[in-house]
Amino acid sequence: MSQATCPGEIVTDTSGAALCQDMGGAPLAWTVSPAFSIDALDPLMLSGAFAAGFILVGTGWAIGYGAKTVLKMLK
Repeated sequence: MSQATCPGEIVTDTSGAALCQDMGGAPLAWTVSPAFSIDALDPLMLSGAFAAGFILVGTGWAIGYGAKTVLKMLK
């Protein structure tokens, strides 16, 4: 399954049809690109992004917990 993309600007004509034009109004050809597929995702990149998310959340949580503990000790 593929989808058409416009490398310029998408405008409509008087009949409502979508046209692909550059900034000067000259017509451009639609380009065909493959549709998104879950099979195209790299498992190594996905696990890296998942770990980075945990690191970001974990760092914020640890700083908050540490600040809470210090404030509780000062009280």
